[in-house]
Amino acid sequence: MNANNCIAKKQHTARNSMPALALTIFSAFILAGCGGTVSLPDYTLTLYFAGSLGGGDVFIDPKQESYQKGALVTLSASPKSGYEFERWEGAANGTAISVTITMNSNKEVTARFKRADEIQQKPYYDLTTAVSPAGSGTVGRDPDFSAYVRGTPVTLTATPQIGYTFDRWEGAPVGTPARTSPVTVSVDTALNITAVFRAGW
Repeated sequence: MNANNCIAKKQHTARNSMPALALTIFSAFILAGCGGTVSLPDYTLTLYFAGSLGGGDVFIDPKQESYQKGALVTLSASPKSGYEFERWEGAANGTAISVTITMNSNKEVTARFKRADEIQQKPYYDLTTAVSPAGSGTVGRDPDFSAYVRGTPVTLTATPQIGYTFDRWEGAPVGTPARTSPVTVSVDTALNITAVFRAGW
């Protein structure tokens, strides 16, 4: 094959979605006439804005089209006047203004902003889950956040490891079916819920 026929073309794609603003940028080098595709660098970062749209910005360091495996990327939230940064969701979590993530896969991160008066009117509560005994299973949640607006319904699913069976929930709100999985709870206060498994089938 003539080497002159092997042409590298760089292709950029941007995607927007509403109501949450999202921008995904990635780069691919397509070897025309070479019969193959090579993607460099490896992974993409998708940034969403939720809550009060226009309530702030996020600065990315380093800001690139895509990242090689293991690259460290720092995200810094900058709320506008009259707004407050609430938290990160997705591949990052917590309420710190700046957070660093490791690019070991494609990442999606949401930055949530709220007006200062909204934060006071709509408190957020933590939902903590655990399993007993340790290593006997896992607990999934939908939606999967570290904190929730008061009254948010969250579905919890207990999945036993091999050799264990789901037995019951402990710490769930009054009225929650103790031996049902999946089960939906309302986060009306801070919750600490444990899925208890027993050995055997």
